[in-house]
Amino acid sequence: MAERETVAGVTLIGVGRYEPSGEPHVAEVALVVEDGWQGRGLGAILLDAVTAAAEARGVLGFRADVLADNYRMLRLLATRTLVEERRTEDGVTAIRFRRPAAAATVR
Repeated sequence: MAERETVAGVTLIGVGRYEPSGEPHVAEVALVVEDGWQGRGLGAILLDAVTAAAEARGVLGFRADVLADNYRMLRLLATRTLVEERRTEDGVTAIRFRRPAAAATVR
């Protein structure tokens, strides 16, 4: 979770999570970043934190279903991960990926 403090209290600005995908050692990843905070690097921070936490628990690979017109998320995955498979169907891009080896060793 990413939060920021405001005069009204703490506000949630981003969430990253992973959950089992039904495949052994593969997790499904999802990220949400508030519109006003997109393009500032928060998605990359959440992605790195979520995938590192999953790997620490034995996850070896990841998948995500992304709307085909969500260019920011598609670019984030293309630049911050090792994409192993990418398939678009009915407006949704299914991506299988893993963390780069260098990132996996940095804790």
